[in-house]
Amino acid sequence: MRLTGNVIDLSSFRRRRASPGSHTIYYINESELWLELLSLFKDLRIENLNSPEKLSTTMLVRPPALVFLESFLSWANPIELIANLQRRSEVPIVMICDSQYSDNPTLIKKAYEAGVYDTLFTPLKKQDLSETLEVLLRLDLLHVSERT
Repeated sequence: MRLTGNVIDLSSFRRRRASPGSHTIYYINESELWLELLSLFKDLRIENLNSPEKLSTTMLVRPPALVFLESFLSWANPIELIANLQRRSEVPIVMICDSQYSDNPTLIKKAYEAGVYDTLFTPLKKQDLSETLEVLLRLDLLHVSERT
């Protein structure tokens, strides 16, 4: 993995083999706050999902390789959503939490019990996202197709 200017080159992703289209990352959000940061990662298709309708429709058409889920959704309970996504697709889910929860582990504990793989706290940084993706690759939890 290399930082190249404003783009993060995840060369490990290009070396992985999997079914076509498995490089899609869902960003389930309220406000698109971190969409620009997630979009800096080369070779990843980011699906911006900010409603239950968009989520349901996209799940049928393009299953994710990874899900980033904000913990502060007004349109869904994040813990129930994590459990539902795990039942439907068993993909790694990373929850993005407001930094106020770092001192209150109740939400975090419930998220892990529901099946979340990792939690990141706001404000998000490129390095945190890079490290999380690299760990998931090393654990062989992400299978992203090689692009030519």
